[in-house]
Amino acid sequence: MNKQKLAKDLIKFIDESPSNYFACINAKEILNKNGFTELSEAEEWKLKKGEKYYVTINDSGIIAFTIGTDKIYKSGYRIAASHTDSPGFLIKPNPEMNKKDYDILNTEVYGGPILSTWFDRPLSFSGRVLLKGILLSNLKNILLIMIKIYLLFLLFVYIKIEELMMV
Repeated sequence: MNKQKLAKDLIKFIDESPSNYFACINAKEILNKNGFTELSEAEEWKLKKGEKYYVTINDSGIIAFTIGTDKIYKSGYRIAASHTDSPGFLIKPNPEMNKKDYDILNTEVYGGPILSTWFDRPLSFSGRVLLKGILLSNLKNILLIMIKIYLLFLLFVYIKIEELMMV
């Protein structure tokens, strides 16, 4: 494969995967296009030599693998792994707050982000939506519309993040 096309495809995948849920959806699309069969965690697997499979976990993780045609002691095996979550701010349950006439969503820091890189740039929400206990699936296009609508402003570089969160 052309290295430049591969790099552009990777950038496109990253741009279209603002959360681990989108990364999982997008990875499933790629695997389906390349002849992989989806398996269910809840069912017994009947695997065949030479076939390609994947399984998703909680719609936020995915494991893909192929079954070789030779005996394992002859061909060996290879494992490639990655993870789909990334540093960010998670919106807490019941997040609505009002402080000093500002409506604020209460969040928590996840994954050890370099916080200074999050300020003065457009941010967005991404993830999955639960509505009165019902999981709304297939919201990929709806949630992507929300990209680049929020800003965190860095007013004083010398103030610690803990002090900014106390506002």
